[in-house]
Amino acid sequence: MFIDTCCTQMEHMKRFTDVYVEEKTLVPSDHYPIIAEVKILGRTKGQGRAKKKGGAPTDWEALCKNPVMKKAWNTALETELAGIDPLANDVISTGLDAVAKVSFEHIPRKKRTTKAWFAAASLTLLPLLKTRDYA
Repeated sequence: MFIDTCCTQMEHMKRFTDVYVEEKTLVPSDHYPIIAEVKILGRTKGQGRAKKKGGAPTDWEALCKNPVMKKAWNTALETELAGIDPLANDVISTGLDAVAKVSFEHIPRKKRTTKAWFAAASLTLLPLLKTRDYA
């Protein structure tokens, strides 16, 4: 269903990064499964830059390493996607918006790291930065 919908919405074709037929089937069937790798949250060529929605990028590693967070994210995503009509014309855009919304709500942002050179010179730099900011 997903591939049929994507193939009819040509503006989403550039989201496919790889499509192939797998000879191993997970369920008994006389058809081979088609595996499609789809870029969901990344920008594709020809799209403008998205406006930044507040701060640091999403910390995907935290989601991968924390099974409790992963389960909560999956549950929230299932709930969000359950309300989408699979036959609607804008099902792909709606699904991508749902993934972005759930990710923004459930996955923490990456913490900003302090560069080693700045940490080493912070005693000198911080007073100078304060002076500059208040000038």
